[in-house]
Amino acid sequence: MYSMSNVPFNSKIGKINSKTAFVEYCTHLESQYPMIDSDITTSDPLWLIKDILYHLMLPLTPNGIREYYRYYALDLTTFPFQALIERAGLIAENINELLLSKVGEVIVYTEDDETFKGRYTIFLVVIDKTTGFLLFFKQIPNRKQETITSALEPLRNLFPNLKIVFTDLAVYYPKVLADLFPGVDHQLCLIHGLRALFGEYNKIRHRYNKVLGNRMIKSRQLHDLKLTIRYRQKKQANKKRALQKSIDKRDALYQALGIGPNQKGINQQYPQVKKITGRINVYRTEIRSMGKTLAHNYTKRREFEQELMKLGDEEKPLWAKYMESRRLWKRFKSLLRGELPDFPSAWEKITQILQKAYKKKEIRAFVAKIQHLMKDYPDLFTLAKQNKEKILAPNFWNTNRVESFNSIFRSFSDLRRHFPCPAQSDAICALFQLYYNTTPRRSKQGDCLSPIERFGVNLHGKSWVQLLFEPVPRILITTV
Repeated sequence: MYSMSNVPFNSKIGKINSKTAFVEYCTHLESQYPMIDSDITTSDPLWLIKDILYHLMLPLTPNGIREYYRYYALDLTTFPFQALIERAGLIAENINELLLSKVGEVIVYTEDDETFKGRYTIFLVVIDKTTGFLLFFKQIPNRKQETITSALEPLRNLFPNLKIVFTDLAVYYPKVLADLFPGVDHQLCLIHGLRALFGEYNKIRHRYNKVLGNRMIKSRQLHDLKLTIRYRQKKQANKKRALQKSIDKRDALYQALGIGPNQKGINQQYPQVKKITGRINVYRTEIRSMGKTLAHNYTKRREFEQELMKLGDEEKPLWAKYMESRRLWKRFKSLLRGELPDFPSAWEKITQILQKAYKKKEIRAFVAKIQHLMKDYPDLFTLAKQNKEKILAPNFWNTNRVESFNSIFRSFSDLRRHFPCPAQSDAICALFQLYYNTTPRRSKQGDCLSPIERFGVNLHGKSWVQLLFEPVPRILITTV
């Protein structure tokens, strides 16, 4: 077990003054908006400020909060949301620094990435891979190497035990990490790498599946048509037998009645003859109609058979192209995940295979994409090259923690429109970082802990809003 001693929040005089001033400001602000509705009763003197901060992280916009409290006869038209956010953001930033200083020594794996709101709003994210603890979260003006290095500069000496950093395929990360964390392994996200390759692979698979699907549809249509022809042939044969029986019956009736050939007026003279003659005419009409339908079916069957032959001829080269690209895909994936026992020999072998496969025009674009990843993104294979027993399974060689964080934050990013200046944007990021790190979420293991609680921190049931107003929150971190 790794333990750290208690360090009180008021170890710095500046932080005491800022928190004290914040509480005084909130107390003054609360007194200006007395509650008229008697349905709400509370002993907390700062309940309104805490409730507003809580609603902002739902997230709810300032206009939405005003509308909510209008129901309780509380007019917040002139409420200074932006000033409150700026002051609360400073306190949240202090608490985040305290938490970060406590967990920094036990951080081993991190994920770095950017998330976007629109085209120009960029947020830089650094998150602990093991617990999901948000280590860094700020808005940055652009994605240049100098900007990201400058933004992450405060983290330079905070992680003495850091071993691996996972990022996406952005070209500037190797230089950024080499500057900030020299000696730390850099592993590119396998999912991003396979996704970059999957586009070309999917084109080949889609063309083959399209022809295969068309052939299966035509084959099914031909099968159904053959069943229809068989049914109609059987039905026509039954009609022909019924027709022959009726003709035999009519001939027997002619003989019994003594009717000679070409005798006129027999239908009027013999009603039974008229009836059987009508039946014979109906059978003949039905048989002629069935013959025309079957002739059309025969023509359609020949067309289907010809189309199936063409699709079969078209499918064969696509099948060979698809299977070869699939073999390359699986071999490259095994190399990427470190599943092959001898990495150098496996690398040499796949390099030779790709050189031969590049000569085939049908899969040249796909092969070129694999060669591009192997040549220009060597950090994709950082962990695969290690022959020692892997301390992290290949299923975790990705930035899934960041992607999970992005899915939560995107619903909050609209708040930025209501707090446009940089100081307010930083305050929103600091508040969201505190909210994210101290809010319990159900994990895959079935527990319901916040990221900071996974380090062994006991928050004693206090929410992120309550931590903002704690005079001296003492935190003891105990973790493996």
